[in-house]
Amino acid sequence: MRITKPKIPLLRVGDPLAKGLVAAWAFSEGVDDVVRDVTKRYPGARAATTSWERAGPYIHFPNGLNAYIILPNLGFSGDTSISFFVRHRMVSWQGQDSLFGFGVTNPGQSCTLRTGHVAVAYKWYFWGNDLDVPQAALPNYSGTWANVLCVYDSVLSTRHVYHNGLLVASDAPGNPNWTNANYSIGGFNGDWADGDMSIVAVWNRALTSGAARALNADPFRIIRPQRVAGLVAALGAPGTTTIQLDWTDTSEHEDGFSIERKTDAGAFGEIDTVGVGVETYDNVNVPVGHTYAYRVKAESAALGDSEYSNEAAETV
Repeated sequence: MRITKPKIPLLRVGDPLAKGLVAAWAFSEGVDDVVRDVTKRYPGARAATTSWERAGPYIHFPNGLNAYIILPNLGFSGDTSISFFVRHRMVSWQGQDSLFGFGVTNPGQSCTLRTGHVAVAYKWYFWGNDLDVPQAALPNYSGTWANVLCVYDSVLSTRHVYHNGLLVASDAPGNPNWTNANYSIGGFNGDWADGDMSIVAVWNRALTSGAARALNADPFRIIRPQRVAGLVAALGAPGTTTIQLDWTDTSEHEDGFSIERKTDAGAFGEIDTVGVGVETYDNVNVPVGHTYAYRVKAESAALGDSEYSNEAAETV
């Protein structure tokens, strides 16, 4: 009897970005003004205004005052890492630089990661104690996609900013105040947001420089459909020439699955596709006298395909 199998974590064990991942927003998930956390830990994020647009796996803020996404309370304390991919549209708007951020909606309570603030490219902003990266230090700042990662290590009391995988600023600040933080993504506290943002992710640990490089090398690794787990092939009911396949779907955001087969020592080729969340497939009426090997991958037109599953074989 086939049974429903539980999902496994979003990233594979051993991935440098797997440990401590609290939440991630891809913006291709959700309905209407709802933005879904792909880890499913923090549902219910919503757009605060109509001044935002979905554009595939990213959001577009078209010159929006207080255009932001309201997040649930993430309960941070201690080590923290915040990452997003951002593309600025303007150098200045309404007399000040365009702003993006991740942080609180009311002053004095926590810290924010900001961009584009009065000639400052990135601001790791602990209220009254800022770590700034000047725009002049980063060529082609506006109009191009960039990965920004800010890290706070509470044990060492150090703070770092990475740009496209490279360390661009560090210091030793005081501890941030996380009490009663109201988290948001976008322009808030009277700030403007102008441009695009994708794959905002937060961790409750201090990411390393190696993790920063891994994140920059593969921007979609956090949200890409994960490798199918535990593919098994077995003969069907007696008197039939059916091979039954079972696997575990480890992703939350695939378009479906591609099933490939090879006969004896031949090459793999796709034989069929199945839909979202499907974990079984019956290959019926296969010719007898051969060994058939199978592999499965999750597919996503917007985010890319997963790696192939393990191979499973059966002889008819």
